[in-house]
Amino acid sequence: MNRIFDNSAIEDRIRGICEENLVSMEIFAACFYGPNVLCDECRKTEMNVLLVVEAYPKKISIFSKKSKGINLNILVIDKDLFESDVEQGRFGDLVSDIVSLPYAPWVNPNYFENIEVKVKRRFVLELIRNLILQYPELSDMLLIKPEYFMYETARRQVKLFPPLVLNLSDVFKSKMEKQNTAFIMKGYHKALKNLETENYITYSNGHVRIVKSFADETIRHRNRFSSVLTSIRKGLLPYIRSLSLRIRTGFWQNQILLNRRSKKQEKELRKELDETEKFLLMPSPLGLIPFSDKTTIQDFIQKTVPGGDMLDLEIEEMGGVLNSVFLLRIKKNHGTQKIVVKKYENWQGFKWFPLALWTLGTKSFAVLGKTRLEREYSNNRFLRDHGFVVPRILYVSVKERLIFEEYVDGEKLTEIIKRLIASPQENAVIAGEIVKTIGKEMARVHSLGVTLGDCKPENILVTENNDICFLDLEQSTRSGSKSWDIAEFLYYSGHYILPIHSDQAARIVATSLIEGYIQGKGKRGCVREAASAKYTKIFSVFTLPHIILIMANICKKLGKDETSK
Repeated sequence: MNRIFDNSAIEDRIRGICEENLVSMEIFAACFYGPNVLCDECRKTEMNVLLVVEAYPKKISIFSKKSKGINLNILVIDKDLFESDVEQGRFGDLVSDIVSLPYAPWVNPNYFENIEVKVKRRFVLELIRNLILQYPELSDMLLIKPEYFMYETARRQVKLFPPLVLNLSDVFKSKMEKQNTAFIMKGYHKALKNLETENYITYSNGHVRIVKSFADETIRHRNRFSSVLTSIRKGLLPYIRSLSLRIRTGFWQNQILLNRRSKKQEKELRKELDETEKFLLMPSPLGLIPFSDKTTIQDFIQKTVPGGDMLDLEIEEMGGVLNSVFLLRIKKNHGTQKIVVKKYENWQGFKWFPLALWTLGTKSFAVLGKTRLEREYSNNRFLRDHGFVVPRILYVSVKERLIFEEYVDGEKLTEIIKRLIASPQENAVIAGEIVKTIGKEMARVHSLGVTLGDCKPENILVTENNDICFLDLEQSTRSGSKSWDIAEFLYYSGHYILPIHSDQAARIVATSLIEGYIQGKGKRGCVREAASAKYTKIFSVFTLPHIILIMANICKKLGKDETSK
């Protein structure tokens, strides 16, 4: 048994009061808890005690006593019931939350240390899974400060039961704040070390990173995790509300807390709990960027251009039907820097409806600006790390939904295709080689499990070094249709061919792309599927039927398995 009080007589008296109410049942483990449990002075007037008892017939009960100036609030719980809440959250963490906050182990301290690490391990796993489901493309690139788990857990507790902010403000916004947070984080660090050993996470310069294999597994089983969590919380919410505040603050404390609690403390805590995204970071050439960052275009310019170095600034709108895109020309003493800025608007109303209607039943597009920004950032960095030519991302402002990218010089593939259509004999060789290279690069992208999602020729650039640069990766994903990429590239290219043109360009584009794709180890089955009616019907709205037929037949022919020839 740990010594909690300097005066052993006080401990003996408290133990005697606890045992009186257990009717000869043995205390398996016990601890003192509450926001001021680490404060020696506070222990002399108010104490909350958790008693864990094996085979406790009442399962859970709460009672209070007053002895020689000490207000004693006692919570008794059955050991199996307590452990089921700790390990699975069976009762909405009604009791297990106690050991996620400051407590003083009294009887069987090793038991409580193990229990604390268990519950914090589960909390961390739940929060990591939530991050994976919220940011499926980005989650394995996130850098997470360990404090995130402490504050995000508190934020969710308050969201579930708002009156808890009264109790938590004494934990996080009082004279004991440093001692309390240090105590809480000690258990989280142990839980994180366990999860690192189990290959759920890794540590990188003091930050937590989610292991990709765990992220992939979570995404595959997303429905299971969300349904279990929802059913537990919905079923237990009334019960949690009726007991939670009594358990955490004690009987006498409730009215006192409501009257004395500093509104300033509470307001400060609410604000802090609303900003947990500051502990989530994204790497960039300009340093780590918190998700809470609200950098505007003007802020970015001030950050990147030292005072007096900029001679002139031009902002040109580059168009974009579904996004706002701008080109910044920053003239400096040593030259001009071009930066592309994308503002990811939410697709709503008229903008979104035609696109949804056009691909109904075949292709779903990411609608929310946040989701499209996430995909652009994560897959841009992923492809760049694997040697692909993509615009270098300089900065990201998640709150403003802005991405700042280096401008890439080059020629849009649309211009090359238009020249091929106008003069197929003169441009067949050059255009054919370029499109074949694109097919190889597309196959390489697919081999990494990534699909481009919006693979129109206007989103592909040929640089001065004849490198293929993929632009606009906001619809790219790790789980999309590879056949869609092939189909969109081909049939969208075909819509530039008018009735006055020959069909030779259609044959060159389709043959070159598919040959390059197969040479790049792309799957023939994806090529065959690109010829299916579910794709051809979509593009028949604006591409001539005979052009679609020519390209689809080439897909069928070249997509045949070699063994079936």
